[in-house]
Amino acid sequence: MALNPSTTFMVEIAVYLGVGLMTVAIRFGVRWRQTGFAGLASDDYLAILAGVLFTAGTAAAYFVEIHWHGLANDAMTKEQRAALDADSDEYHQRVRGSQTHILGWLAYAALHWCLKLCWLFFFKRIGYGVTNMALKIDVGLAAVGVTFLGVFLTILCSCWPIYRKWQIYPDPGSECLLKTGHALLLMIYLA
Repeated sequence: MALNPSTTFMVEIAVYLGVGLMTVAIRFGVRWRQTGFAGLASDDYLAILAGVLFTAGTAAAYFVEIHWHGLANDAMTKEQRAALDADSDEYHQRVRGSQTHILGWLAYAALHWCLKLCWLFFFKRIGYGVTNMALKIDVGLAAVGVTFLGVFLTILCSCWPIYRKWQIYPDPGSECLLKTGHALLLMIYLA
């Protein structure tokens, strides 16, 4: 018997979330056992924050797919936009789907930058005493800060005013559609 797409989606995100949180828990448990609570470092706490952000991103994906049925302010012709009643369920699902999608992008970007910080603080901890390690970490922290700000501003300000990101009618323009995130995804991975 084949599973419906919603069920397979739920299984997939539950497995990803479970594996991710289990990895964070094992990492934290091993570090706690090795060093005690007082010996935990910044990278250990950032790993926990990464677990929280991963959970937030997974929750956003769940809401977009299951509660809002994958609907957002995209994939509509001008005629469909004009005909959609502002009091209809579909209209509200598209608006809420778009808003939740933005939260998902923010959680996804924050997760990536949290993991980048986690690595930097990990290298700082294990590289203590290495020549110029502090300078390398400081340069890395500056780069992470600047690129984090750039991605967050891109997510929030690429379409201004921000309510146009969930606007249905009139057509907000292609820069405000959420499914056109390929450039943003590339920026997240390259930054």
